[in-house]
Amino acid sequence: ARTEPRQAAAPPTPRLLDQTPDPDAAGRGVVDALLAALGWRCGDFWRVDAPDAPPRRIDGSGLPAAAPRHADDPLLRALASAREQSVPDLYALPADERLDALRGAGLRSAWVIPVTGDGRVTGAIELFGPTVERPDVQMAACGEHVGPALGQFIERHRLDVELHQFRAALDALPDMVYLVDRAAMRFLYANERACLAAGYTAQEHAAIGPQDLLLRRREDIEADYDALIAKPGQGLTIEFVARNRGGAGKAYIEAHSRAIHIGGRWVILTVSRDVTPRKLAERAARRMSRMYAALSATNEAIVHAETPQRLFDEICAAAVDGGGSLGAAIMLPEPDGRAHC
Repeated sequence: ARTEPRQAAAPPTPRLLDQTPDPDAAGRGVVDALLAALGWRCGDFWRVDAPDAPPRRIDGSGLPAAAPRHADDPLLRALASAREQSVPDLYALPADERLDALRGAGLRSAWVIPVTGDGRVTGAIELFGPTVERPDVQMAACGEHVGPALGQFIERHRLDVELHQFRAALDALPDMVYLVDRAAMRFLYANERACLAAGYTAQEHAAIGPQDLLLRRREDIEADYDALIAKPGQGLTIEFVARNRGGAGKAYIEAHSRAIHIGGRWVILTVSRDVTPRKLAERAARRMSRMYAALSATNEAIVHAETPQRLFDEICAAAVDGGGSLGAAIMLPEPDGRAHC
């Protein structure tokens, strides 16, 4: 049996994590790098996908695949305590399916390094040796470096995946979504629908602000934003006319905005919808209503008018009062071809 501490070698470089986009592959790579640097025989990488989820073994080591169940299993102790666990002699532990399988594979010692990130345990690295031994102080310091580094990598990957999924969800919305930096009056984000409507790419949006798209004064827009910041729990719904790139096209927009304090700055979240079809339909309905009102008044005048001049006056009044016209006149032809009112 080996009783003296094993000397630590240099830990794996951060380059390994930078070159491996997948957390499972990165964890397996860190295990292999530790084995090569420190001289332990074999090892495993375990992931914890959720706080209450059981550990998930990442295949690749060829070790027994039994799940840890015994309370004295060093893997479970490391996951529960978020601290390194060292077992110089696995034969000192009680009988258990996984521990018995490890001992039967000729393994004698174990060292478990918890992988932590964002204040929680996200996995663990297991290293095994064939002799009775424990890691020395330098190796423990190596583990204290490797575990958090891998945990931060896993956390960054999780956030990147969630951000990608969140942006994909926003891009799938039929509405336009904007994030505006109030201080700079610049867009921080515009979803795909907003980019298509305005004619600007997401990158081009970052160089402009709402004042470049809306047919409103910048001072008025800023006043609305400041009102939202003054009451962050409340939202604001307004309708306005916006223009696309070059000002060639205009649209009626209904926007719902709210102020959010993020990273020490105020950000305005706006969800907008193109209501041009609705506005045009409402305008057409009003025009049709006025036309029917004018026709109804004209028919009534035809029935009740006693003289032609009275009829003409009533028809003109119907066109102005009921039809919404600015003025009305009836032209009658003269025998010589000229017309008079």
